[in-house]
Amino acid sequence: MFFSACKFHCFQDGNKRIAITACAQMLLFNGYLYCTSTFIREMENISYHVAAGNIDKELLADLISATLNDDADNEELKLRLLIAISTDDRGEDHEIGL
Repeated sequence: MFFSACKFHCFQDGNKRIAITACAQMLLFNGYLYCTSTFIREMENISYHVAAGNIDKELLADLISATLNDDADNEELKLRLLIAISTDDRGEDHEIGL
């Protein structure tokens, strides 16, 4: 739901906000009260990159799972995210100095 609302621009304005709000509401309905505020905070930055096409469904699912499982410090996931968002709007990769 988050990916589709961000990526496919269902509304003229507010698609990223709708994606975050709808998913946060779904978390609350399903008993994930403990991580809803963290989800909202983390997904604010992620939603831009989903809409821009830098983050695919698989990476988004892993990011959401890490947020729900309180595993946001996973170094492999952080590296995958860094590589994904280091692509500019034209699809050109930027060099990452590691």
